[in-house]
Amino acid sequence: MCRIQKSVLERFFEQSGGWLGGLVLWARFLISWPRSTQGTRFFTDPNEDWPALDSFKDRIAEILDAPTLMDKNWS
Repeated sequence: MCRIQKSVLERFFEQSGGWLGGLVLWARFLISWPRSTQGTRFFTDPNEDWPALDSFKDRIAEILDAPTLMDKNWS
C-alpha cells in the first residue's frame, strides 16, 4: 500500500504535462480521494446518568481488593 498526499499527487500530474494520463500503468492502481474530515469533530453532550458506572466501579474495586498470587518479594 502506498499513500501520498493529495497536493503532492496533483503537482506530479501537473508537472507531467498530461502524458501520464494515457499510461496503462494507472490501471494497476486504486486511487481514492476521500473527502477530508479535517476540522470535523462530532460531539454530543454526555449523559447525565451512567447506568453501568456503579457496577463498573464495584467490579474494579473487587479486582483491586483481590489477593495477589505473589509474596512480598514479588515472586
